[in-house]
Amino acid sequence: MKEDLKPCPFCGGMASIYETEQGEDYLDEIWVIHCKDCFAEMRGNKNDFNHIKNEEQRKYLEQTNPDEKEDIIKAWNKRV
Repeated sequence: MKEDLKPCPFCGGMASIYETEQGEDYLDEIWVIHCKDCFAEMRGNKNDFNHIKNEEQRKYLEQTNPDEKEDIIKAWNKRV
């Protein structure tokens, strides 16, 4: 799948996707899409988004639970 990411839904900035590791032992590989301007991000697994103060952004991120690269790209590109 070609990685055509739409601009950030919050600020219109440029986004990028990368793979990273997380978890207690850093064994969980996940996909992350990150806005280079406002630093909004979407991760490829269910996260606790309570630390995000922007309610609109938090609700948007809570609606998704992608775990595959194609799924996270589709979720990022989805617009209401």
